[in-house]
Amino acid sequence: MGEIRRENPHFSQEEFSGELRNRLAMMSQETHVVPFEEVVLAMLRWYRESKLPRHLENARLIIEGEENALDKIYLTQWAEKQGTLKLLENFFRT
Repeated sequence: MGEIRRENPHFSQEEFSGELRNRLAMMSQETHVVPFEEVVLAMLRWYRESKLPRHLENARLIIEGEENALDKIYLTQWAEKQGTLKLLENFFRT
């Protein structure tokens, strides 16, 4: 469950288009960094599947810490597509 990957090919298509992929050069090697939006979406999916409260808590911590930097339109669109929009909306109401 700890892996962040998409079951839906549409997610992977957008993810690997480079639109949301970040690159860092570290010690002469290219490293890919998962954007906060992708982590939040994964945690919402994991919560939906496992009902473990820690996934919601971790998503909340990221949203609170990065709220001004998050792409809320992207989050909303993909949360709706993956069936976790109601969970996401709870974070933005409080």
